[in-house]
Amino acid sequence: GGGGDGGGEGGDDRGGSPAESSVPRETTHPAATATAAAGVAAVAVNLEEDGDDDDAGENVGVEETGGREDAAISAAANTSANTSASIVAAAALNLPASAMFDGHCHWHLGGDFSACVALASSLRGAAFTSTRPDDWDIATACARGANVNGGSRGEGFGLCLGLHPWWAHHHPPASDPSWLPDLRRRLERSPRAVVGEIGLDRVAVPMNERGEVCGEPDYPNQVACFESQLLLATELERPVVVHCVKAYGDVADRFRAADAMPPRVLMHSFGGTRAYMESLTRMKRWGGRFYFGFSAVVNLRSPKTREVVTACPDDRILLESDLVSVNGAESDLRRVLAFVAECKGWTAEETAG
Repeated sequence: GGGGDGGGEGGDDRGGSPAESSVPRETTHPAATATAAAGVAAVAVNLEEDGDDDDAGENVGVEETGGREDAAISAAANTSANTSASIVAAAALNLPASAMFDGHCHWHLGGDFSACVALASSLRGAAFTSTRPDDWDIATACARGANVNGGSRGEGFGLCLGLHPWWAHHHPPASDPSWLPDLRRRLERSPRAVVGEIGLDRVAVPMNERGEVCGEPDYPNQVACFESQLLLATELERPVVVHCVKAYGDVADRFRAADAMPPRVLMHSFGGTRAYMESLTRMKRWGGRFYFGFSAVVNLRSPKTREVVTACPDDRILLESDLVSVNGAESDLRRVLAFVAECKGWTAEETAG
């Protein structure tokens, strides 16, 4: 269902926590927020345009009578499916927020610390996923303040620390050697934190602090940053959260060639095909380590998502909002939960669990 290891740091800090007292209320990252929002929209459009037309022309030459019968059968099936979807959507709408876990969010980029803490606290938990060194502190503070790390979950639960490919151009390892050791230190202080968001993106272009294009893409630098973080996660035995856009072959090649791998790999807001997903889950050495996240904002616009979710192993699915603020996050979680439940034939409670 929709649970899983997110990666918050610290102990039980609810109410007057050090995190809350040390973080300004307004901590927005305008460039990161604008870039993330625009990037998510672009990814969703790419997925929408990637829809396969394999069935086009399938019924060419079919006799008219047979065509009418097929249409009637299809209409009846669609009516049944729509009824089922409506029932599941209603159940998802009435599900307690405390039953849902957000496997991937960037709410901290919106700058409303109190709202981040309140929403994460109302859910079963949330994985505050950073994008670059500049937002590692606020992501950590939100995770701590929300107490998503509490109880038996351990220090670092609910926190993902890493360098996103959209910001890799600011931190090339050759000229900025400080960020990777800093990432290691932070991960060592938070034993349950996850490495992410990392990955490869052939669509991304370098942005400056105002969210403006500032140069040509440097894909080799993305690769260097991705590989260095993948190695760090492997060494520290941490799960990784992977962003992948138009780079599926490159990402898979690195997994196949690896002598060792992180214990889990979350392909977040997964936009690949069913065949690609199965090529990962069937890897001889690493197949059991792959998980797949789905979000309303990215995945529900793609025609291939239904087939992918239906075929995804039942215990490898995470629900995500993948949003850069709290606005709409809970409703988006309910939307993607209802969609997954319908695809899998599960109840809303089974999907959330």
